[in-house]
Parts: sequence; structure tokens; C-alpha cells
Amino acid sequence: MVPGRAFLLGNNAADTGAQVSKQWLLMDGRQFLVEAIVLASIGGLCGVAAGWALASLVSLASPLPARVSLWSIILALTLGASVGVLFGVYPAMRAARLDPIEALRYE
Repeated sequence: MVPGRAFLLGNNAADTGAQVSKQWLLMDGRQFLVEAIVLASIGGLCGVAAGWALASLVSLASPLPARVSLWSIILALTLGASVGVLFGVYPAMRAARLDPIEALRYE
């Protein structure tokens, strides 16, 4: 993910003629944050749906009671969003520190 972020940030910095500043990263960094949250949430919802389907299948096919509780859903979505944000924003912050010319060469 870092090469894509490096190229995008380097391209933006080259267009403006200045190195990417921390202020720019905070202002325009919301794009990376929203992208990370949306992707992590979609992945978390797919995981919850798969877990619920598997628990229903186990419950139907065997005498073992299987169910998905609310606390496990909340925990899974929270952990998924946390990991998604961490691994979505960190590469953008790392790429913002690169020189624009090096960032354009990074691809």
C-alpha cells in the first residue's frame, strides 16, 4: 500500500511545487482515514456475516448450540476498524515524509 500512497502524495506535492506538509496531511489525510474506515467496516461486516452463517450451519447440522452474541459482533467490528485505520493511515503518513521526486519514482 505504501507505493500507491507515495505516488499519490508525490504527485500532489509535485503539482503544488512544495513538499507535502503535516498540515496538508491532516487536512487531506481525511481521505485516507475515511477510505481505511470504509474498507475495514466492509471487511468486518463480511466477517460477521460469515461467522453468523457458519454458526447457523453448525446449529442446524449438529446438536451443539452455536450462536453469535452481540458483544462478539461489537468486538470484531471494533478490532477490524482499529486494524484497518492503523494499516490505512500509517502508510500515508510514511509516504508523506518522502521527497516528491522520490515519491514519483517509487511506483
